[in-house]
Amino acid sequence: MKRLIALACLLTAAMSSNLISMDRSAFAEKVKQIQQDKGENSYQHVRSKNFVVPNEHRSAKYISKPTDSKLNALPEGIRTPGEFEEVQAVMIQWPSYSFDKDTNQIYPYYGGKGDYPNQQTGQWEERDIAFEILDLFPQYSEQPVIWSQLANAIQQQAQVWIVIPELAAGDTVYLKQYMASLGTPLTNHRFILAENSVNGFWMRDYGPWGFYYGQNNDLAFADFKYYPGRPLDDEIPELMATLKGYPRYDSPVEIEGGNFMTDGFGNGIYSNVLYSNNADQVGQFYEYKEPMNKAKVDEEMAKILGLKNNIVLQHLQYDGGTGHIDIYLKQYDHESMIATEYPEVMSNSTDYKTVQNNLDLIAGYTTTNGTPYYVDRIFLPHTDQGTYVSDLSKSGNEYLQARGFVNGLFVNKTFIFPAFSNDQDGYSKDTEEAIARYKEILPGYNIVPIDARYLAPMGGAIHCITMQIPAENPVLYKHKSYRGAQKEKNIYKFEVEIENHSGIEVANLFFRVKNSGNDWQKVELAPTGNTFLTAVDFSAASDQDTIEYYFASKTKNGKETVYPITAPDGFFTFWFDDDTSVNDNLNFGESKVYPNPMVNEATLEINSEVATTAKVSLYDLVGVKIADLGTVSLAAGINKMEFVAPDLTNGMYLLRIDSAEATTMLKISIAK
Repeated sequence: MKRLIALACLLTAAMSSNLISMDRSAFAEKVKQIQQDKGENSYQHVRSKNFVVPNEHRSAKYISKPTDSKLNALPEGIRTPGEFEEVQAVMIQWPSYSFDKDTNQIYPYYGGKGDYPNQQTGQWEERDIAFEILDLFPQYSEQPVIWSQLANAIQQQAQVWIVIPELAAGDTVYLKQYMASLGTPLTNHRFILAENSVNGFWMRDYGPWGFYYGQNNDLAFADFKYYPGRPLDDEIPELMATLKGYPRYDSPVEIEGGNFMTDGFGNGIYSNVLYSNNADQVGQFYEYKEPMNKAKVDEEMAKILGLKNNIVLQHLQYDGGTGHIDIYLKQYDHESMIATEYPEVMSNSTDYKTVQNNLDLIAGYTTTNGTPYYVDRIFLPHTDQGTYVSDLSKSGNEYLQARGFVNGLFVNKTFIFPAFSNDQDGYSKDTEEAIARYKEILPGYNIVPIDARYLAPMGGAIHCITMQIPAENPVLYKHKSYRGAQKEKNIYKFEVEIENHSGIEVANLFFRVKNSGNDWQKVELAPTGNTFLTAVDFSAASDQDTIEYYFASKTKNGKETVYPITAPDGFFTFWFDDDTSVNDNLNFGESKVYPNPMVNEATLEINSEVATTAKVSLYDLVGVKIADLGTVSLAAGINKMEFVAPDLTNGMYLLRIDSAEATTMLKISIAK
């Protein structure tokens, strides 16, 4: 592999290729012809492995015997973050074209070489790459329209890293001019030059997978194998690791980023197409690849990504040919997912049933909090004519494509999703309703639609052409949230785990009653290691009250963050409803304390469903622990514990009962 070069500075004319001085209009007609002839261009940009065929003529030349390849030793304490966590940047590859000296389009393959489909001989020929240009021809191509909107939306929240072939370096001048002409100048960007050119723009599938490791939560890249026949894209993780100075760890697993998601706590999800992709013997450059069975694939995925559990889903039949889960499923926090909802008119289709079966499977698993996943649904887009097609196997219908609203990108406080209309055409009602739905599901996020109809026939959309780069110095929140209707108007404990390698200096709860006209009430949380706690008494709340809340913290190295990430514009919401099942956050049944108010002595009666050991503590109303009252062995059923009140002033306090199975808090008044 040739040496990889990345230049991340403003490129001047002196640094550019010979194309800077050429008349770009000479290539305009070439681009027009390429875009009109989708059959020719599909070899480069169709996402599915099944379509990577032009380089099969190389198989005899490059096939080789097994080599002794050893993986880098993996570090301890690996954690792969969820895509909804903070990012420092998002990578994209700006679409480009490669030509030989006679300006025939060729398909880059390795170091300065590419493949040319000779129409006269019917053979593929190896030719030198003479010119490469960026697609900046919106009069002929939809690509610059999509990528310009995407780059601008990303740079509002994080730096956008734009990968381009080194031979097209001079076109960065034109790219910046193009962006400025749209009224969206590039102001938060970095150009990354790939010395050996590029294959396609599906950055999600070959870009570096960021993960944290060790006590300091340092950042590293996992480098998986990409489709055979796309070796230049497969070089990108190494390029980025060299540029950023991050450690890079190779994996023998052939997987694309579109077929994986995680909650950030070691729970991973992918489809069963991963197994078939790793069962063959064809690797990059058509070299020999050691086949792996299911158990080996799962083992390797767990090892390099720090997975504790994995959920394997059945792939869809009509998803653009990839088998990727990102077409219809997305995790938006460690408790919650969004899934496409197919209409009843498609109820006889395989994919309608597969999605429902997959969600039923997920329902059998629990979050890192030990609770079921919340699953929100968003409708399947209509056709451009505003209809649905009942027969998905019908030749040429739009649902053979990767069509859906879920294939979007989180960039800190922004969510960019694929739409299927624009100002001129398409079914715009769908886009409007999808925006409204996402504002319900993702409160506080800036919701940005981008017309993805050009991408869908090739097997992907917005998520597929991007790759997040996780933030350095991460702050991780874990919270069992209150959402929706709650039965108990009672004392609510607010508990959150917050981690940063420097430690947490202070953490606060902010809450308010919706539409009350009151400002956010701030309560400092009491720390116990990485756990922060307080309690709020809502026993006087009315049935009409809706409670909104979020957390904020400051690390010992000065970083300030909030949870949810969109707070205070976004927050958790719950309300009270007597018809709702009992609040499972207070789950020691009908426990009570008496007399209440107490003077000196009282009896705590604990109703436990199982035999266990519990610790009893006394807190004030802001969550500060006052005293440990003891540890008690509990039998299943009613248990009694006598205790003496500490020397305290009269007032209201909280008794907290903790066991491995449950936690509850009881209100007690001291009146001496």
